[in-house]
Amino acid sequence: MSVIMLWVAGQTFGYEENTWMTYRQAQDFGVQVRKGEKGTLVVKCGTFTPKDNEDKEDRAILYLEGYTVLNIEQIENMPDRSFTPAEDLPGNSVPYIETVESFVQNAGASVSYGGTKACYRPSVDDILMPDRGRYDREVHLYSTLLHEVSHWSGARHRLEPRIVGQVRQ
Repeated sequence: MSVIMLWVAGQTFGYEENTWMTYRQAQDFGVQVRKGEKGTLVVKCGTFTPKDNEDKEDRAILYLEGYTVLNIEQIENMPDRSFTPAEDLPGNSVPYIETVESFVQNAGASVSYGGTKACYRPSVDDILMPDRGRYDREVHLYSTLLHEVSHWSGARHRLEPRIVGQVRQ
């Protein structure tokens, strides 16, 4: 359940990083949460067995515990190499397919390359793609890009009808 909650938060707020920590972990790490940032609720599900069990049966009791975590992008002065870096891949020369590049450009999508994952970020209305060199074949790059364009095209402000002028009744 928590993984889904973090995925939703990451997509909603446009986080590029998928690394989370509690406020106490941030303090222990020697960094500070940016002023005004709000955490994301996650839920820990577990069991415990009461020690003073009168009927002497081992009976596990289910519990849910909520706590708040923050994405590392909400943290000030986070060192660049705090966590294990993504695997370095050899740079590949993926050819450009001009028709696809033109389609994406003419659609008006803003595309940035960098990082290690592909996503549409609704908070800034752009598409983030891994570096081109991370793809081994153009079909992989362009199928990913067009998949993200499909998310970009589904933004509410693109789907709502625009009414110009007056409508007769």
